[in-house]
This record gives sequence, structure tokens and C-alpha cells, in this order.
Amino acid sequence: MKLGIIIPTRGDRPAFLGNCLRMLYEQKRDSIWDIDMAVHVVGYPPKDNDVDITPRYKSGYDYFRGKGYDLLAFIEDDDWYSPIYLQTMLAQWDKLGRPDLFGTAKTMYYHIELKAYYIMEHHNRSSAMNTFIKPDMDFEWPVDLEPYLDLHLWKTIPNRMIWIPDKWYSVGIKHGCGRTIDGGGHRIHDDDYVKLRYIHFDNGFLKETLDPISFEFYDNYFKK
Repeated sequence: MKLGIIIPTRGDRPAFLGNCLRMLYEQKRDSIWDIDMAVHVVGYPPKDNDVDITPRYKSGYDYFRGKGYDLLAFIEDDDWYSPIYLQTMLAQWDKLGRPDLFGTAKTMYYHIELKAYYIMEHHNRSSAMNTFIKPDMDFEWPVDLEPYLDLHLWKTIPNRMIWIPDKWYSVGIKHGCGRTIDGGGHRIHDDDYVKLRYIHFDNGFLKETLDPISFEFYDNYFKK
């Protein structure tokens, strides 16, 4: 099983990227496949302050084209992934017939400064952080300034399947650090946004869910 990992980053939050790479290289690989994993960080300097998440993912997709990979995973450099995230997702992808596009039907978002979270259910698509896509396909990419590539892919690629996880194998971490998409999910001091979104307070959730090293990293990030 050859799995390619695409990580788009602008180079403005190196601590998060370092933690992300650690989580990837500590992934368990004792599933039904012996995972041959290659990580490609798309970290070229940004040309300006415009949103550039789409061309970075496209660059990563083109990088893996024609190299014999079975599947590609979109990984966000600031989010949390369980040590069994990849083997769990790959097993579900195989169980569902190895579709061209695969992901989870709901996402947990946690703000590490507010220490609150919310759950987004999206039954027709997956968020980018949990999207898996087959390589070597020809499809229409959106314009480079499109901030929500995931919405475009799930409307464009017909052979797609989503899965509802039985527990949290990943968490979208929000923090207000770095230039990402339109910044909406990363706001810290927008009171109206907080009231609408981050309505569940921690009560031990992060410590119970994350692996110990990741919990210490995120819990202490704003204490430095």
C-alpha cells in the first residue's frame, strides 16, 4: 500500500508543522497493509497575502502523479491526528470499495486558547483535513483563490464515499496563528462567532482524547 501525504503550509507556524510531522512518523502501521508512506510538504514562500491553499494542494497532487501511489491524504499542519488515524481510515476506505474520494462525515473543531469546541456534521462531504483522494485522476481544479477546495472536490468527483467515525481519530485545532484560508475558524476574540460556534467547554476532553505528547504541545502552546 503506497500512501502519499500532502501537507500545505506557508511556513508561518513551524512549531505546528514540526508536531504534525512527528504525529505522521509515529503512525501505527500494523493494519491489513504494510503502509509505504511518503510525505510531501508544499511549503514554497507565499507570493502575497492571498489565500493559496488550493494551488498548494494541486502542487502536491501533481508531485505524486504517475509515481505508483494508491491513495493520497490531505493533512493540515496544525491539526491533531490519532496514532491510528491512517490505518483506521485506510481500512474504512478499503471496506467501502476504495472510492476515488473518501473522508469522514463530521469534524470536531477545538480552539486551544478558548478551550472550547464544536462539532460540524456534513453528510455529503468531508473536511479537507480528513480527505483522501486517488492520484492520477483528471478533474477540474477550482481557481487558485478558492479557499474551500474540499467543497469543490466533493461536488466534482462522482465516485465518493464518506464514513461516520465511532470516535475521534482527528481534531481540527484552531488557534489564530498563521495565515490560513479566510481565518474564520481561527478567530479568537470575535464574541459573536464564539457564541455561535464554540459552545462546548473542555471539561477534560482534550486530555482524554489526544495522545500525551500532542496534549502537552497544544495545552502549553499559549503558555510560552
